[in-house]
Amino acid sequence: MIIRFPLLSGNDDYNLPGKGGGCIVCNTSFRSGFAYLSAGATYDHLESRIDDKELGAFFHVGYHGSHSDMSDSGGVEVVKDLKGGQFDLQFCSTSCLRQFLSSLVDEVEKSIGQNKEVASEKEKEAP
Repeated sequence: MIIRFPLLSGNDDYNLPGKGGGCIVCNTSFRSGFAYLSAGATYDHLESRIDDKELGAFFHVGYHGSHSDMSDSGGVEVVKDLKGGQFDLQFCSTSCLRQFLSSLVDEVEKSIGQNKEVASEKEKEAP
């Protein structure tokens, strides 16, 4: 399974996979329901109202290590500055949701490895 991140950004439709689409993981249609991951941004200010188009939703998953240079840290932007402030990611089953979340953790671990490689190269270049 290859998933490209971010899944949503900017003015994309807030609903992935969208009308007529199938599961993000296996492309199965949603005949008997679906599992979902839903998130968003809110603006709570009693004095004024804000148009939801001004909100930018985000969803970031990562690991924050202890090294001061952050070489043992990494992360993945799943949704980046999505206009409208909310989104839904839909899956045909909890099994596909689990597979998606597991692959997301794999991507986080891969980004940590890439950060360690960059730190190691910088260390070699230092006098």
